[in-house]
Amino acid sequence: MKEFIIIKLVLLIHIIFFYINYIYILCSNIINNNVKENSKYNKNHNIDLINLSHIYGFNQKLYKTGEFKSSDKIDIIISNHLDFSDFMYVTILLKLINNKQIHFVLAKDLLFKICHSGLITHYSDYFFVNRDYDKDKNLIEDTIKNINNGVIIIYPEGATFNEKYNKISVKFCKENNLKPFNNLIYPKAKGLWLIINLLKKQNKLGNLIDLTIVLDKIKERTNICPDYLRSLTPLKSEDYNLGDIYYMIKTYNLNKYIDNYDIFKNFLINIWRKKDKLLEGNNYKNFDYQEIKYEKNKIIKTLLFALIKICIFIYLVIKTKGIIIPASILLLCYQYKKMLDYYKKYN
Repeated sequence: MKEFIIIKLVLLIHIIFFYINYIYILCSNIINNNVKENSKYNKNHNIDLINLSHIYGFNQKLYKTGEFKSSDKIDIIISNHLDFSDFMYVTILLKLINNKQIHFVLAKDLLFKICHSGLITHYSDYFFVNRDYDKDKNLIEDTIKNINNGVIIIYPEGATFNEKYNKISVKFCKENNLKPFNNLIYPKAKGLWLIINLLKKQNKLGNLIDLTIVLDKIKERTNICPDYLRSLTPLKSEDYNLGDIYYMIKTYNLNKYIDNYDIFKNFLINIWRKKDKLLEGNNYKNFDYQEIKYEKNKIIKTLLFALIKICIFIYLVIKTKGIIIPASILLLCYQYKKMLDYYKKYN
């Protein structure tokens, strides 16, 4: 029960802070009239703050093995999908070993759930998709035109590994005479194939970096990570003990795999077969790992910036005698509606 209350309090604090960030974006946008740049800057700070609270809140250590080879173009990162919050596990690694701009491929229904943080990510060139190739094609094309650097993060499984989606995956494999996976969901290749080819046409394609991520305490108990963030009722105390994070990294040059869709699909399936073996039992322990840590000056900078934002917010509330709160909420709703209208044209 204690862990449940703490996590919900931390989530509430993050929601409030997202609102403060929105106020900050509004004010800075009035000053320099560049909402996209302001959103990207705030997005990067939000990621740092969320990552720090997760690492220190769960008392996690980070270990990596393999080589992360970043290019001077747009790299694509693929990973197994552990749970709803595992975007943090990827961004934690990226913030520590690579400082490129981060672009996630996210399900569009998240826009209806995260509101003002949805606005921040919308203006930061994230991909919000329908999980429908025909509907998503034009949206992905338009988004990639606006991206000139960074990394694109995509989960080819399209859903987290749990009992529900594992059954769907196994059923799909049996119906199509395919060997099912023990620790993963059968990956989808079309969307990833489209992104890769669009980047190639625009001479922006870098490397494909595959991450296999393990939470060691979860691995000891089960392959399924508990949904501790979205759960409305307390879980068992042990479910909040995620353990340390282990990253197995493999970098691929895509040139010989992207001329033909079937070749690429088989290439992706082979990656998933190897990944499935790594996740079998304690196979992930058969490597030499290097511990990676946040630098103290990075922690101080992140917390100091958060404090500055809070002070600015308090100042604005006092200066406007509280009017900024209802006014910003109305403006937030208006901009949110505009954002949703923007995505309707891709339905």
